[in-house]
Amino acid sequence: MPGCGAPEATCDVRLIGGHLGDTDPNVAPDGKTVTFVRRKKGHEQQALFAIGIDGSRLRQLTPYKDEIAIKHAWSPDGRRIAVTDNADWVRPEASANILTFRADGSARKHLTHYDGGQVRGLNAFTGSYSPDGRHIVLRVERNDNGGLAIMDADGKNPRITPFMTGFLDSSTEAFSGRPTYFLQLPDGSLLVSDEQLGAIYRISYAR
Repeated sequence: MPGCGAPEATCDVRLIGGHLGDTDPNVAPDGKTVTFVRRKKGHEQQALFAIGIDGSRLRQLTPYKDEIAIKHAWSPDGRRIAVTDNADWVRPEASANILTFRADGSARKHLTHYDGGQVRGLNAFTGSYSPDGRHIVLRVERNDNGGLAIMDADGKNPRITPFMTGFLDSSTEAFSGRPTYFLQLPDGSLLVSDEQLGAIYRISYAR
């Protein structure tokens, strides 16, 4: 790379290349690993891969048949990764659900167990872990309409507590927005993007 030999230069490392379907890189909490989603065919056949921060040890963490969503999240302690499987409803009779596993892809565990598919059933999409790792923010929706919720990260307490509502006019069943991507900040507040209105919200709590 031109200029990499100069003492004052910062040399960038190309971790991986030659594959047009690589997206959504996330760095592990210890800073040693980068995970990313690889799309094998358009918006289908999506799998999670991992590679060392220096470009070494490329490995596949999920099979393509899982059809995971682009968004995935590391737990703050680096022990688990959360993804959404069947995200594009390649299996139309099945719903999208949140799946977690260890950093090497083992010890897989579903945290949600919705069914019914995109139109008739509820679907859960991974958001992010809370800073203390105790909760996961997720999106719950039916037929592309829904809202955000919080649940326990270990899956032992399956309750889901909605905390961002008001998008649905119950009299007309019309939605005034669609919160889609979100990120929890170190102070506990949440950034939420609304792809229907083109807005970004910051949600915080007053004590």
